[in-house]
Amino acid sequence: MTVGRAQRTYATNAEDSSSSRPPNERPPWIEVLEEVSNGPWLTNTTSDEKVRLAIAHGLVYQLLLYLSRPIESAAGADEQSVADAHAQYLSAFAVASVPPTSEMARARIATAKLVKAVLNQYDSIPPTSPLRADAENKKIFEAFQALKDMGDAHLTNNEGAVEDWKEFWGHSQPVVVALVEALGERGFVLSQEGEE
Repeated sequence: MTVGRAQRTYATNAEDSSSSRPPNERPPWIEVLEEVSNGPWLTNTTSDEKVRLAIAHGLVYQLLLYLSRPIESAAGADEQSVADAHAQYLSAFAVASVPPTSEMARARIATAKLVKAVLNQYDSIPPTSPLRADAENKKIFEAFQALKDMGDAHLTNNEGAVEDWKEFWGHSQPVVVALVEALGERGFVLSQEGEE
């Protein structure tokens, strides 16, 4: 099911961009996450409720892309070492005390902002919407409600900081994963121009 079509234009260089990047320069993962989380369009909603669900999926997907990005310390390592590095990072992301200007703290703030934006899409769908009444969407709206409960309790800072991050993310992370899976299963995903 194609929910919406988006045409994306990218600035490109005739040369392969990966070959022009110095070998020790890392991709701008955190910058991309922050850019998305600070988008002025995050508070806007479209009139099409199905597209709102697809946008929510896209926002969560962006967060999961960041969390599953290649870990530098695991470059060139075997599969088990890479898996261990990811598990260690995800554990630290959930519970570690970090300086407020660290990349991890910045990613947590971006995460909170993205979750708030996802909840904005959810809140914009009226209780009387046929999408909410459709039994096949039950898992989606249960996950949204669980995430909303966590958001109401923990996402009170408009700048994105979450004082009790461990509590918030410990409960929200599995809900975020369940939500993106449920939205994807029901076909509420954004597609690029020309894709079906």
